[in-house]
Amino acid sequence: MRRVFLNSWTKLPAAERGHKELGNAARLRHLVYALVLMALGAIYLADDKLKRGQARLATLLYGIVYAIVATQLIMDHMCKEPFRPPLFPMAVLATAALNSVVELVDARMVAAGGVAIMIAYYGVYVSTIVNQVCAFLGVKCFSIAPKRG
Repeated sequence: MRRVFLNSWTKLPAAERGHKELGNAARLRHLVYALVLMALGAIYLADDKLKRGQARLATLLYGIVYAIVATQLIMDHMCKEPFRPPLFPMAVLATAALNSVVELVDARMVAAGGVAIMIAYYGVYVSTIVNQVCAFLGVKCFSIAPKRG
C-alpha cells in the first residue's frame, strides 16, 4: 500500500500513462472497489444456514465475480484505459449477499442462478475481449499461419 500511494504518477512517460486515471483519488477508488467486493463476499460466504451443495455454489459465484473484476482491471491496465468496475457482476453478488441475510428466496437457487448468469457473462466478456484484440492485431484466434518460404 505504501508503494502504491507514495509513488508519483507524474514520473510515468506519456506513452505509459495512456488514458489511465492517475493520482490518489483514482487509487482510493480502486481500493474502495476491492474492499466492497471483499465485503460483499464476506457477507455472502458467512451464511451459516447453508443447504446441501450451496457452499460450493456460493464460493463459485464469488470466485467468478472476483475473476471478472480482476480480468477487467488487468485488461484496462494493459490497454492504458481508466478502470470501470463491472457493476452488473457486483450487483449479482450484492443481491446474493442480501438474500443470504434476509432469506427472501431459496439461497441455493439464488447461488445456482447467479453462477449460471455469471458464467454466461464471463464467457461473453472474454470472447468479446479476444475478438477485439484479434481484430486490433489483425490475427485470427486459435489459428497458426504457415511460414512462407
